[in-house]
Amino acid sequence: MERLKLMLTGGFLAILTLYLAIFMAVTTMGEMESVQADAPVTVEQTVQYTPLSDAQPQRDISQQHYASLVDAR
Repeated sequence: MERLKLMLTGGFLAILTLYLAIFMAVTTMGEMESVQADAPVTVEQTVQYTPLSDAQPQRDISQQHYASLVDAR
């Protein structure tokens, strides 16, 4: 009796998993948009950066580095 109960439970879980997989496949395939392979794709995206107003001024060390190389000669 216990073995029959385990077989029914396993069968039920297998069928439930199969139905769930089919349901997910149908719903995800139905929502996909079709795109032609040779169609040009245009993406319009504008990115605007605002200047930092509260940033601390940074020291430019490029001249200092260059001067240290000149002095090393």
